[in-house]
Amino acid sequence: MDDSKAPEKILHIITKATWGGPQVYVYDLLQEAKNRGFRTGLIYGTPGELSERSVAFDIPLIQIPTPERNVNIFGDIKTLFALRKILKKERPDIVHIHSSKAGLIGSLAARFARIPKIIFTAHGWPHNESRPEWQKIVFRFLEWLTILFSTSTIAVSETTQSQASDFLLSKKVFTIKNGLDIFSMYGKENARVALHLPFPPHTFVFGTIAELHKNKGLDVLIRAFAQIHKQYPHTKLCIMGEGEERAPLEKVILQEKLTQDIVLLGHVQNAKEYLKAFTVFVLPSRTEALGYVLLEAGIAKIPCVASRIGGIPEIIEHEKTGLLVSKEDVRELALALSFTLNHKDILDTYAEALYKKVTSEYSKQGMFEKIFTLYSTPKNS
Repeated sequence: MDDSKAPEKILHIITKATWGGPQVYVYDLLQEAKNRGFRTGLIYGTPGELSERSVAFDIPLIQIPTPERNVNIFGDIKTLFALRKILKKERPDIVHIHSSKAGLIGSLAARFARIPKIIFTAHGWPHNESRPEWQKIVFRFLEWLTILFSTSTIAVSETTQSQASDFLLSKKVFTIKNGLDIFSMYGKENARVALHLPFPPHTFVFGTIAELHKNKGLDVLIRAFAQIHKQYPHTKLCIMGEGEERAPLEKVILQEKLTQDIVLLGHVQNAKEYLKAFTVFVLPSRTEALGYVLLEAGIAKIPCVASRIGGIPEIIEHEKTGLLVSKEDVRELALALSFTLNHKDILDTYAEALYKKVTSEYSKQGMFEKIFTLYSTPKNS
């Protein structure tokens, strides 16, 4: 293969083909590659909306044994050899890997299969998650190996790239921010009707779109909402998303006696189209590389409250484009939610400023150009 020419075949690898920031990113790249005339395909573990959308767009799919989130030596080795066999058969010019677990296994399998170029996108670092210290040390080593085995690593935020400096391989890491286009969406009333929300039309609704996972801090949001609901009983909380934490979250809702005021909607297809159902968008994550859904909320001109972690402050500037709170701080989040109920004029200013920031700094076309330039850059340049 002549490295000066654009590659003909790109395969993307991701652990879960569900739907969230990383999956939106992969789907956008699959579409763009196909539109540019590349042969492309998706290798995935757990099926979901991403695999369903890819079928509809006529993207070839290959399913592999799903690697668990934590280290599982026997399961991971099984996945590694299955992936190596697939890559030797498919012979892509580029393998583009997403998520840290798929990153290590995928980059190693691609090395074994002698794939010319291996790109890894870091959608966050597992060592930043809440876990025992020994696990953080293990994951830092595995993350270092992933960067080492990859030709190039893409960080989706400046913060994610700066965290890679700890690995002493920062020259192989490039910041390419997520991007998106303006999209169509329902108006407030139509969105609430479409979602079957049992609220009066003028109800003040806090909302979020997130996988029901501990990292998303939804338990913190529920407890913060419980604190302000005593003073503002007309408010409601709506959570779109599904995941392993549903039962624990339902338990917290029951404990707080808020079963009539908090709605867990489960997975919602094209969730971003319903953002205007929310009066205020809240992202209380414990860890977050960027917060793709905040970009979507920005396009929808929904005021945002979010955790001051990871790449989020690159999008939300406190008291300029939204409000930031300390992660896992129930009281501080409750105060921020309370503030939004009494300062609608300021919130509108924040929302407008966020819209301008997102549309000017997070262009999907700009993201594409940088990534496809990286694809076509000679390996040793």
